Parts: sequence; structure tokens; C-alpha cells
Amino acid sequence: MSSYTDVTISSEFKNLELATDATTMREFFQAGLSRLWGTSLKIGALFIPRVSSRTLDGFSIQYQMNVQGRSGSSEERIRLSAHLLGPGEPVPDYVGDHSENSLIFEKIGLVAPVFPYDPKLPQILEFVTNSFGEYNDQPTCLEPLGADVRVTDLRVLGYRLERRLSLGLKVAITENSSLTERRIALKLLKPKASQRLVENLAFLQENGFTAKDPDRLTVPKILFSDINFGVIATDWTEGVSIHDIVEPSVIHEACGSAGEIARKLHAIQAGDQDSRTAQDEIDELERKVSLATRILPQWADIFKRSLRSLKEEKHRMNSAPTVVSHRDYYDKQVLYSQNGATLLDCDSLTLADPALDVGNFLAHLTLRSLQNPSLREIYTAGALKFLDMYNDTEFDLSDRINWWKASSLVRLATLYCLRPRWRGLTPALLDEALTITEENTMVKGRIT
Repeated sequence: MSSYTDVTISSEFKNLELATDATTMREFFQAGLSRLWGTSLKIGALFIPRVSSRTLDGFSIQYQMNVQGRSGSSEERIRLSAHLLGPGEPVPDYVGDHSENSLIFEKIGLVAPVFPYDPKLPQILEFVTNSFGEYNDQPTCLEPLGADVRVTDLRVLGYRLERRLSLGLKVAITENSSLTERRIALKLLKPKASQRLVENLAFLQENGFTAKDPDRLTVPKILFSDINFGVIATDWTEGVSIHDIVEPSVIHEACGSAGEIARKLHAIQAGDQDSRTAQDEIDELERKVSLATRILPQWADIFKRSLRSLKEEKHRMNSAPTVVSHRDYYDKQVLYSQNGATLLDCDSLTLADPALDVGNFLAHLTLRSLQNPSLREIYTAGALKFLDMYNDTEFDLSDRINWWKASSLVRLATLYCLRPRWRGLTPALLDEALTITEENTMVKGRIT
């Protein structure tokens, strides 16, 4: 494995270095939130779980922090997201219009709308009332569930600034003096994204992804949707994402179910989805690798070598069929339980080489083994179980799975090199990709 030490961010991206420095950002948020909320706060542990590139050399950054001082001595965890503006990118208008709901770190050009305020998802305020997860117990948009609906618990499941919010709700429904309690999941999205997800879920349900199917492989069942408002309510799905499973035998079985889901998805007759090709992947990686090498020039050689090797091997692959594909298929996208498995986040369905989903899933298992070295053998066995249950007898995917796995590893390297906690995995991810493409392992019938 390649050895890299003392990696530093290029001076061109000094603002990114400061925006992902826990000490710097703890001081910024402590002063800014204390001023905004009119009380003296103390920020304890601060984590930066996600950093992703935007246009114009800008970045989206997620922060999680423990806050003390709002309610006695106990710590409360909050999450905030921010945009680090690129050179010459103007400060958004909402900073002036909603100064009571946003922070700006002018020195580095970082703008942080204070959750639950989101300039592109105003409907969040219908449900969540402050950064600490307190909520409105009678949001009007839940009326399709009944005349008298009250929220009794709300949990934020996932959030991407200006893109989407996932919520888990417990609701009490009173009708004709009868009380019914149930759990539901909500997605809050922009209207166009809402329409796409509703259409994709309906398409998959029409093609067998329902609880009625004997294989028990499903997608979330829509209870109601309001595309213009940007809300989709689905039945609550029991289960745990494969990413969060810790029991080795359960990981093994869950990976097998993920293989079955991929096989079932790829067997669906194509609809009117957009397409994704290996050349599209190369074009995207060109941009991502170019940015990564500017940020971390010490790793430029191995990034460029990995990309060059992918380009060379692409021309040696056999021709690819196109099937309905998830496009972002990995361990977090499958909820597993003994009663079945559910496919999540179906908003990016595309027509692509079936090896795209398979390779991406396997690449993420490699990532998990690097993040948790003690579980490497477990994830290796899980990968084999996935492939066994996927049962590639129709498409002859072996060499293309290797290529898409390698390309996914390079893409993961361009993403994880931005995250302070996992930056050190970058060379290992690229080495894994090069092991596939350079060391004569892309041979027919053999999957690395």
C-alpha cells in the first residue's frame, strides 16, 4: 500500500481547511449561536461528517455538535449545514433577509442557515420548530391521514441543505372517537425532485417491489404526496441499514438480500429513465479528480494514475447491456430485517450497465473494511454472498463489475479526501482501485 504522511490542504483552499477545522468552527458557532439565540452557549464536541463539492469551487459542509447552556447543564446535539462559497460567488440574498436565521463567517465566506430554516425547503418549518428537534404537533399537511392527526414524536433521519430532509414520525390519529397510533416516514424535497421520486416509487411498485410479492423485497409504500408542497409520506419500514448492522452473520445475510434486490431491479423492463454510461463516469471523475489534486497536491500522482488506468481499461471491456439501475446502490440504501429488505432513495433511477450498481455496492464494502479493519473478513464474505445471490448468469458482468468497482473506489477517494476524519483512507482506496486495474485482475470470470 502506498505511504503518505503530513498531508496538508493547498493554500488555494485555505478557507476549506479552516471550515473543516473543528477548533475554528467550534469557536465560530459558539459565538454566532450565542448571539443569535441571546444566551451563552458552550459548544462541546464538534464533528464534520460530510463535505462535498459544489460549483465554482464551493463546498457543502455538515456539522454536528453538542451544545450546552440552553436548558440547564445537559448537552444537546444539533446539526447544521453550511455552504462554503467559491471565489467570486456572491453571498446569498437570504443572509440579509433572514439574518435571524443564518450565520456568516465572512473571513472564509461560509454561510450557515440555522436549521430548521432552509432557503430552498421552507416546508421544513411546518414540522420542525427549532435546531433542537422540537416540533409542531399538528402540521396541516398531514390531513390526508385523517381529520385529527397529532405528531407525538419526530426524529430527523437525514438532511442535505437545500436538497432534502428525511423525518421519522409517530402520529396519533383520532377518528370517530377511536385512536390509532402509527409510524410514518416523510421526505421533504423540492417539487421537481418530489415528482421524480413519486414516479420512481410507483414504477418499482408496479414491477413487483411490494409487500405482496413473496420475495419480500420492497420499496417504501406511499401513503400520500403533495408534489407542489414537496412532501412525500410513506409507511414506516422496519429494519436496519446494512451499514449499521454489527452482527457478522446478519451482515452476511443482509448482503445476500442486497444481491437479490439488485437482480430483481435489473430484471425490470426499462422505462423512460435517463441513461448513464462508462464515459459519463469518466467525465465526472475527470472533474472530481482535478479538484482533489488541486486541494491535495501531494496525492496528485496516485489520483491521476488511477484515472488514467480506468480510461485504459474502459476500452478493453466487453459491450454492456442497459437495465434499470439504482445508480447510488450501496449498504445504506438497503433496510434489512428477518421479514424482508427494502430499497431506499430511489430518486436517481437510470438506464445503465448492471455492473454499475454491483460494482458500487462492492466498492462500499471495501470502504467499510478499511474503516473497520477488524471486520474485513466479514465484509469480504458479505461481498461474496452479494454476488452469489445476484447470480450473474445473464449479463456476463465479471470484467465490467471490476471496472465499475474501481471507478467507484476512485469516486469515493475524491469524496473522502474532503472529510477530515477519513482523509487518511484516500491512498488505500486508490490502491484498491489500482489493484483491480493495473495488476492484471480485470480478467474474464474473475471479480476482485
